[in-house]
Amino acid sequence: MNRLLTSAAVAVSALALTATAHAGTLLTWSGQSWHFFQSTGKLGQVWSPAMVSVDSAGTLHERIHGNTAGGVGSTAYQTYGTWSADFRITPGAGKFVILLAGHEGTPFNELDIAESSVGDSGRTQITATRHWGVGKANLSQHRIAGDFTQWHTVSVSWTAAHMTVYMDGVRFARYITHISHTPMHMTIQTAGANVGGPGADAELQVKHLHIGA
Repeated sequence: MNRLLTSAAVAVSALALTATAHAGTLLTWSGQSWHFFQSTGKLGQVWSPAMVSVDSAGTLHERIHGNTAGGVGSTAYQTYGTWSADFRITPGAGKFVILLAGHEGTPFNELDIAESSVGDSGRTQITATRHWGVGKANLSQHRIAGDFTQWHTVSVSWTAAHMTVYMDGVRFARYITHISHTPMHMTIQTAGANVGGPGADAELQVKHLHIGA
């Protein structure tokens, strides 16, 4: 297992990966129903259901090809709980984020559990970011280094007192202010080269998703 290094929390600006779910099409994975993302973003990034699949072993695959990528959002919302999943992403174009998000609208409510960085084609770092309030101006971010082309386990514990993120069982982000007390759901999405940076076609893989109350 790779040794992981953490940095202090910093306030930085983040690039939104906002996509629209295609309500007419559902994917069943890990015991839940998921909407495919099917839309075009402000930067011309495209999300297509054709870029998402689940193999016979139950691993979710989201592909990145040029400016086109895939994404899914769970139809199940809950307040507080635990989420855990194994993930890896191949070197190349674009980026990904695994997150909890509130219902669309204002105020903004999001916890990015694991997000790759723009231009990091080698997949050498991951951030966790808490967004709150109006727009995405209010945020607190933590960063961790490692080889994320290999399998890692990311998890989050959300209670009324804290939102805490772990990588391979080691805590690397903890929020005790601006805690969400309203329902959120999990979203797993990639974004293409015009958002995350150029490179070869890439793929995010996610397996062993567990959600608890």
